[in-house]
Amino acid sequence: MYNSFLILYYICNPCFCGNGFDEELCTCTPYDIRRYTKKLSGPIIDRIDLYVEIYRLNDKEILDEDRGDTSQIIRDRVMKARELQNMRFNNNKLNRDMNNNEVEKYCSLNNECEQIIRTAIRNLNLSMRTYHKILKVARTIADLGNSSNIEKHHLLEAINFRKN
Repeated sequence: MYNSFLILYYICNPCFCGNGFDEELCTCTPYDIRRYTKKLSGPIIDRIDLYVEIYRLNDKEILDEDRGDTSQIIRDRVMKARELQNMRFNNNKLNRDMNNNEVEKYCSLNNECEQIIRTAIRNLNLSMRTYHKILKVARTIADLGNSSNIEKHHLLEAINFRKN
């Protein structure tokens, strides 16, 4: 139980004090932050699909009328993406459940995207597991955009969701 809580706490906070994204509130030294982020081993970190940093909003962002897409619009987009995945797999399977053969079949890349992923593999020292996760996430991003192919911006967004 304690270890599960520690992992959840690590995933939810950028540092010990929990204010790592706010320079005015964070009390941690760079050394403290490095030490804190090393608490999880590489193999555990490798199994996390998405890394999203969420920053505290300022007053203008909170009060701004234009907040982007509504929940209903986002829900409709997700439902359409799930329908595409149901049609692709002829069942209730999602992109995250693809095996290696399905990843190769449904996540093919054009030459430009292949060069991008090759560079990412070399520069970010990606494992095979991480490579497949990136392709699955890119396929999902493409589905959300109603795109039949993984395009450059889908792949770059998926790579950006990895912890570097």
